[in-house]
Amino acid sequence: APTAPTAPIATTVITAPAVTVTVPPPPVTTDPETAAAVRLTELYAADRPRLATDGRWAVQLSSKWKGVTDPGLTAANGSHTFYLADVVAEHQQLRQRFGGAVMLVQSTDFGKQYTYPSKPPGEPIWVTVIDLGYPGQSAAQGWCAASFPGLNGDALKNVCYPRQLTPPHA
Repeated sequence: APTAPTAPIATTVITAPAVTVTVPPPPVTTDPETAAAVRLTELYAADRPRLATDGRWAVQLSSKWKGVTDPGLTAANGSHTFYLADVVAEHQQLRQRFGGAVMLVQSTDFGKQYTYPSKPPGEPIWVTVIDLGYPGQSAAQGWCAASFPGLNGDALKNVCYPRQLTPPHA
């Protein structure tokens, strides 16, 4: 038996206008101490190869570890306790002030090795030095006095201390 033709089914296509949704990226929540640790590592990697331990005299401008307290200096938070972000900021200020001879190294890279009971084990001591190739201690001391004219005695030694660049030793 023949089948009756069926009527075509009507279809309707509805096109919606394009909608653009902008989703901002999530905020960057990098911990300042983590960012500072990365920056210190980068500076150290660039500067350490330049450190010559051939007996010349240099000047230590800063030496700090995370959490060290220095009653003679004030950290960014207004206290006397320094964190890695403070170490980076201080180093960058010294590099800007004194130029390309400024380097960031670690205390274990040169000279007499000291232990500090308040330093956490494994925490590096970051040392900012300026190496202008002084032939002797008195030349380095003269540079300190000229560079920090308002300071003397222990206050001067706290921010500018002559150090002989020798291989690490006990």
